[in-house]
Amino acid sequence: MKKNDLILIGFLVVLALIIYSIVYLLSPNATNQKAEIRVEGQQIETFDLSQNGVFEFSFGDNKGQIEISNNRVRILPMSKSICPKSICSDTGWISFQYQIIVCLPNAISINIISNETPKIDSISS
Repeated sequence: MKKNDLILIGFLVVLALIIYSIVYLLSPNATNQKAEIRVEGQQIETFDLSQNGVFEFSFGDNKGQIEISNNRVRILPMSKSICPKSICSDTGWISFQYQIIVCLPNAISINIISNETPKIDSISS
């Protein structure tokens, strides 16, 4: 490698760290965040993300579980008769307002809501 290659690589690493820091600092804090569970568009449960644990919710004649840990949430696997492909539980953890977990066979969505206005906003035309 030549000297200019090393300078370019160093510059790109520093630039990537700066961009990551800006995005991290502008992301909303975990305070006052809640996990909102909706079934067919109707809110059925809201859980505070500051309370760690496994929580149960009902939809139709079935029950599901979410796990909350370290201000993030995930849906735990359901039986194959309720959710055949388990895509919702394979989604994993979410911790930001723009993330969502969706279970299409059961019309369940889990998203994060907050009282704080996000610092990053976008407008599409």
